[in-house]
Amino acid sequence: TGSRDPIPRNYEILRKLANGEIATVYLARQRNAERQLVLKVLHQLADSSTGKILDRFLREYELVARLDHPNVVRIHDFGVADDHAYIAMEYCGGGSLKRRIGAGMDRYEAYRLMRDIAGALGVLHAAGILHRDLKPSNVLVRSDGEAKLLDFGIALVENTRMTATGVVLGTPEYLAPELLGGESF
Repeated sequence: TGSRDPIPRNYEILRKLANGEIATVYLARQRNAERQLVLKVLHQLADSSTGKILDRFLREYELVARLDHPNVVRIHDFGVADDHAYIAMEYCGGGSLKRRIGAGMDRYEAYRLMRDIAGALGVLHAAGILHRDLKPSNVLVRSDGEAKLLDFGIALVENTRMTATGVVLGTPEYLAPELLGGESF
């Protein structure tokens, strides 16, 4: 995109956490609440894919905002600033599960994190939501060790359709084997 993303007035950027094709993710401080959080700002796109990307971004907000579970990342704010949509969500200072796995962990920590993730998935499934991109980098760990599931951009709600026949979304290394084989859910 080349241009700097506009930052909503109520937020102060502390540092950039990630920059992707669709959005930039920042560690920010919400001024009126004096708390640190993650600010995900959608890039302004000039091509025909803008509508689909914005729809997925809005969908992520709508799905997560209606869930209330200690192991699903909490959404604090959503809005638009200078034609750029943003989501402000809970900050998890313990890093990603991917990083934790790489550093090594004992079986008790692994069990506790697995239990947290299973609890989040149980709530999702009870609400008719299929995450579709469950992987270690989409699980963050709070400073107190509690796991939080995030990134619902390609989640599927029961009885809806988000992709065309023959199109598979998700990270190939973490897809269910039946999806790679062309089976449907």
